[in-house]
Amino acid sequence: MSSKKQKKFISLIFDNFENLQKKEISDKKKKKELPIFSDGETISGTVIIDQKHNKKQIIEKIQIQFIGQIRMLYEKGTTHDFIKITKNLNEKNKIEIHQEYTFNFQNCQMKYESYHGINAKLDYLIRVIIQKQSKTDTQDFKIWVNNIKKAPKKNDSIKMEVGIPNSLDMRIGIEKSKFHLLDVVLGEVSYLKVKIRLKYMEVSIIKREVTGTGTIIYTESETLTKFEIMDGSVVKGEKIPIRFFLESLNITPTYQNIDNKFSVNYYLNIVLVDEENRRYFKECEIYFFRNSLDSKNKKTLFSKSFFEFSQK
Repeated sequence: MSSKKQKKFISLIFDNFENLQKKEISDKKKKKELPIFSDGETISGTVIIDQKHNKKQIIEKIQIQFIGQIRMLYEKGTTHDFIKITKNLNEKNKIEIHQEYTFNFQNCQMKYESYHGINAKLDYLIRVIIQKQSKTDTQDFKIWVNNIKKAPKKNDSIKMEVGIPNSLDMRIGIEKSKFHLLDVVLGEVSYLKVKIRLKYMEVSIIKREVTGTGTIIYTESETLTKFEIMDGSVVKGEKIPIRFFLESLNITPTYQNIDNKFSVNYYLNIVLVDEENRRYFKECEIYFFRNSLDSKNKKTLFSKSFFEFSQK
C-alpha cells in the first residue's frame, strides 16, 4: 500500500507502512494519513516508476531527497528548507516499463515537530525527481514528525493575584507551569477579600502563533477552550478548585523560535466579571511538551468529562 499516490508514473511505499502510526491531516480539503516518524529514525522504502500509461523515455537521472521545510503562508508559497539530503537512485538508463528502487535515509535529523498553523507550516517530505531528456517530473511524499521530550526537571507552580484596592483580593494557584499533552491542569482560586458583587469567572487557554522577523511580525491568537469556574457571588474565605483535561484539546507542544521563523506559545487566561460588567484579566504563559506518541492507547485515571469544578 502506498502512503501517497497522486500520479501513476511515480509512487512510493514506505517500509513497514501498515505498522507505522498515522497522522490525519486535511490537504486541499482532502483528508490524508501520513506516517509518523521521530528525530533520529531511519526512513526507508521503495520508489516505483511506472511508464505503462506514459510514453517511454530515456531517464537521465533519478534523485530522491529528504527535506525539512518551513512555509510562511503570507509569503505566497515561498519555502525555506532547513535540511535537505539528496541521493541518486540511478544514472543514465533507459528505463523499463516498470522499475523499482529502494532508498534509505539513516538517522534523519528531525529536531522540529511538524506543524500546520494559520501563517506557518513545517513539513518533512520525501521528494522524487526524475530528469528526462525533455522535462523533469517531481513528486512529493509527506511524512509527519512527533518528538518525545523528557519531563522538565524544574516545574514551578503558578501564582497569580487579582486585586482591587479595598474591594477584592483573589489568589490563583496552579500546581505547575509545564504540562504534557495528556496532562490535567489542577489548581485553586482563593478569595481573601470580597467587597464587590461578582457575576462569574472564566478560565481559558489561549494559543498564540507569532511569525515573521524584524519589523514584519504577525500574531494570531486562538481561544482553544473557555469555561466558567464560578457563577454567582462568593464570600471571603471561599475556595474554588480548578481541574481540566488537556487530552480533549487540539494543542501542540510549545514551539520556541523555530529556525527564526515562528513560535507557538500557550497562555492560561483568567477573566473575572462583576455585576457592572467590568472585566479583570490575569494571564500567564504555560509550556506544553509531548511525552507519548500514542494518546489512543494511553490509559487515564480520570473521567471522560472535559472539566470538573465544585465549590466548597
